[in-house]
Amino acid sequence: SKDTFNTVVKTNCFKLMDCKWICNENLTEEKAINPYRASMYGNWRPYKTHKYLGERIYQAGSPNTRTDGKYTTFSSFWNYNATTKKYEVNTSDPKWVNASEITAYTPFGNEVENKDALGNYSAAIFGYKNTLTTAVASNCRYNQLAFDGFEDYLYNTDYMCDQGHFNFATNINPNSGIELDASQQHSGEFSLKVSSGKTAFIKRDVTLNLVPTTLPTEHEMKVARLSDDLGVFRPGEGKYILGAWIKSAQKIGDTTYNNGLIEIEITDNSNNVSIISVNTVGKIIEGWQRMESIFELPANTKSVKIVLKTGGDYVTWFDDIRIHTYDGNMKSYVYDSRLLKLRAELDENNYATFYEYDQEGSLIRVKKETEKGIVTLKETRNHVKGKN
Repeated sequence: SKDTFNTVVKTNCFKLMDCKWICNENLTEEKAINPYRASMYGNWRPYKTHKYLGERIYQAGSPNTRTDGKYTTFSSFWNYNATTKKYEVNTSDPKWVNASEITAYTPFGNEVENKDALGNYSAAIFGYKNTLTTAVASNCRYNQLAFDGFEDYLYNTDYMCDQGHFNFATNINPNSGIELDASQQHSGEFSLKVSSGKTAFIKRDVTLNLVPTTLPTEHEMKVARLSDDLGVFRPGEGKYILGAWIKSAQKIGDTTYNNGLIEIEITDNSNNVSIISVNTVGKIIEGWQRMESIFELPANTKSVKIVLKTGGDYVTWFDDIRIHTYDGNMKSYVYDSRLLKLRAELDENNYATFYEYDQEGSLIRVKKETEKGIVTLKETRNHVKGKN
């Protein structure tokens, strides 16, 4: 383990660093901070795991469980340095290999990114005041992963100025026709309602350059630099998949929604804008239809903008919006906002498995969303006979 020096700066509002309620989308300038208040110093957390890959001794014929499996040669992972009078990592034996490495923590101690021995990344997103996992993905980095189920906005009283890792919170204003709606939901309790002619969006710059500081040198105080920023959803060059669910008004006999739309606006370094429309796929299931589209960000991408639109005079609802790398594999989770029990698990294709509970909090029903509709997988009933 090691002291987490460079992985835990607050992503957007510097509440942990200087106690000022300033709403910034990201770290924009190098600045002096208290690293202990930012959970950068003073916390010892797992960092790397190593494994010794050496030949082992096995007895020919019948196995000997007492002696088989011993290493032919072995060297200690820690070596004592008589000069520095410290134990140091053994770097001279190539048989000690790095099995995994945790590359990012949040200020709240959550592991959000790690790398295996082959250099493949896995990532996770936490919500509900950083207490519950809302998304996990393999072959994907933390800054390449996004999910918004519109469920935990009320856990953040400052949500209207806080876009966090990825959400549409700054768009929400009932007077503008964009609001959380508890009357319609694909999973959980809420969806995002976008009224006729309105748009909601989130925009992220792909590259980030910090304004340099004129503060004293590092040994005199801690300066927050780009390497210290945990970061938000900020995808780099490569292919991605955007998935979502949509509900809108429809005419009798319609088999797809044409009134709502998601667009991906990609701006390059020359300020040229290309727009990719996210298509509806599959059938309408219990009033909701899945959306999915593959898009690619070239090397000269300057910014990415996700836009939720309505068409005509119709209200449109959006839910369970997520983005991950094309060769990645993602699952996301939705919880009850009061009991914090798992309400839905969305699989690799963004189809949900729903969990229903009785008034005592016991699981009574599990349902699965499929291309042909929602089917019940399991149902349980319990009864305790009372005294006569």
